[in-house]
Amino acid sequence: MLMAKKIKFVGVNSIKFNRQFKSDSDCYEYLASIKWIDETFECKRCKYTKYGIGK
Repeated sequence: MLMAKKIKFVGVNSIKFNRQFKSDSDCYEYLASIKWIDETFECKRCKYTKYGIGK
């Protein structure tokens, strides 16, 4: 699930943060969306394109 509108969080506003991120999955999706803008993953070291969900 991609977020319809990307919001860049700057500073700390716990109310706004908790409304946006109701679960760990919401946080992971947001972080992935800003790290991999074009929605593709590639290992920087070996160029492998498959990935696994973290712990």
